[in-house]
Amino acid sequence: MYQGQIEFLTSGDSYKVKRVRRNPHVICYVGGKNGPAIPGTAQIITARDELMRVYRSYWKVHPIAMALMIGLRVWIGILLNQRVAVRVQPDEPNPIAGLNDPAP
Repeated sequence: MYQGQIEFLTSGDSYKVKRVRRNPHVICYVGGKNGPAIPGTAQIITARDELMRVYRSYWKVHPIAMALMIGLRVWIGILLNQRVAVRVQPDEPNPIAGLNDPAP
């Protein structure tokens, strides 16, 4: 989360992007389909400086995956204008307050 918003990178021609362009009201499932559902309003971000900020945050959260295979592919996609960020403003402030990690 960044300033209370959920952000992620995806392909500019993905179904997620197409659905957001048709209807910006979305539901994000944090961590997967069984994760907490967070309704909100999404916007597509194409500014390279914003994409690179999200890209750098991926490195902080997933350094091994980014180093092994994903990082270079995502970075090239940003440079070739093939990637966008989706930014979701949750309908409620702090929608994941009180949630705990699931038991192992």
